[in-house]
Amino acid sequence: MIESNGPTTLAMNIPTPPNVHVSIRRFFAFFLDGIFFTILQAIVSIGFGANRYIGNFPTIFGITTFNQSLPAHAVTTAVDWPWLVLITFLYFFLQEGAFGTTLGKAIFGLRVVDLNGGRLSWRAALIRNALLFVDAALSLLVAGISMATSPNRQRVGDRFAHTLVVSAQTAPYAVYPRKTFYQRLQLFLAGFMLLLALCYAGSYYLGPARILEGWKNTGQGLFYQKNGASYSLGNPTWKNGTVTYPIKYTLHPSGRQCSGSVTFHHTGYVVWPWEADDYQDNCPS
Repeated sequence: MIESNGPTTLAMNIPTPPNVHVSIRRFFAFFLDGIFFTILQAIVSIGFGANRYIGNFPTIFGITTFNQSLPAHAVTTAVDWPWLVLITFLYFFLQEGAFGTTLGKAIFGLRVVDLNGGRLSWRAALIRNALLFVDAALSLLVAGISMATSPNRQRVGDRFAHTLVVSAQTAPYAVYPRKTFYQRLQLFLAGFMLLLALCYAGSYYLGPARILEGWKNTGQGLFYQKNGASYSLGNPTWKNGTVTYPIKYTLHPSGRQCSGSVTFHHTGYVVWPWEADDYQDNCPS
């Protein structure tokens, strides 16, 4: 009889099953990713967003507004909600498709793999993140129930995409070659720099028009105490760090036609480069 004090060659070649018991790390990774994609949404909103209401304050807070015809309110500068949803989806989809992980997951040592512990395909990343908003329903309750009832801790997106979230150390076959990793990282950095340039260009060239849209949304500036209006802008005149927009607008529900102009000056700031200088308002009674 032959005895052996060490593992056999066959035993040594059997891979360690990926560790799926990482629920706490997944929670904190998602929280961290939430901070990152919120920053990304803010960058895009600075470039292309406008002021809009996000809700009213209870009267017990004693908060007042400039427009006394409106309730006290919270205002944010943001693009329309479909764009915010798209930014969130792309944040997860592009990172997981390219690297099998996200910034938050990588910091907490996590990776998304297929059921065999291999690399995530673009198709699986698409399916997984298309269902992200189903998992996020009811404050992540849907994801929590799905993971609690799955032996592999799969949320709804994982079940349909046939994927797992595992400890990166236990998924060696999901690691990308160094050359591929750095090529994709360079593309991501180049894309991010292009996004920053586009957002700055948007805040500069579209900023004055977005301020006017914010005035309409919140009843400020030219639309102060006018209780709703629709408007159209004429061709702007750019001169010596200022821009003037001719404007025509219709008051609701009276249908009264008004016209005017608004002049903005450049502040020199990156985040908020334009400020209203003056506006002329011709609104016959």
